[in-house]
Amino acid sequence: MDIKKVKTQQLSNVEYFEFLKQLVALIQKNNADKLKVTASVTNLFNSFTRLQAALDKEKSSTITKQLNTLDRERDTLISNFVKFLDSMSFYPDAAVANHAQDLLRYVNSFGKNINTQSHLAETTILTQIVTGIADNNDRKVALAALNGTLWITQLGTVNAEFASLYSKRIVDTSADKSIESFSLIRKKTDALYQNLIKLLESRYQTAVYDKTPTADYETTINEVNELIAKANLLAGGIKPAPITANT
Repeated sequence: MDIKKVKTQQLSNVEYFEFLKQLVALIQKNNADKLKVTASVTNLFNSFTRLQAALDKEKSSTITKQLNTLDRERDTLISNFVKFLDSMSFYPDAAVANHAQDLLRYVNSFGKNINTQSHLAETTILTQIVTGIADNNDRKVALAALNGTLWITQLGTVNAEFASLYSKRIVDTSADKSIESFSLIRKKTDALYQNLIKLLESRYQTAVYDKTPTADYETTINEVNELIAKANLLAGGIKPAPITANT
């Protein structure tokens, strides 16, 4: 039996931390001693204090509220811009409708529900969309024909301000040297997580080879895979937690 891969990079920090806490609780429930993974689970659990301190540090940032406001604003802008293009695709004038359809295809090429992406992924996508229109004459002409220039101008302004503040927030939250950044602790914790997963798989394989009971391992691995499946659904389709918890 294999344990699925979890899309940790697409989880916000809060989501990632919650996943780890649920994982540890699950294995402890199934008796870590009996599964022979106690030391590995303990190592992972011991990282939780530092993870929580890093989250608390990020939450205290004075820039947080501004970031959340900007994030909501750009979400609204990109969502309504797509709706605007979709509506204009049915405009009675065929030339105008064609321009709208071309731009809609371009925006949709970056994926639908852009506003559900992680904050950094959304920043990158919106930058590419804005730049891709500003630097392409055909798209600029199409946008002008729709009288939609204000949409992309405002989207670019808000997204750029978000990116600038986001970078400043990283600097600010790094000022307290006594507490590591969440992203740094997360890298270390990822290694502890991988060690636990590999050990659990190895213990199961050893039990199979030795022809000893494997029911406890099978139950645990199935439950871990269910937890990972839920985390991956969250990573793929639900807006991350507020910016207080993102790297």
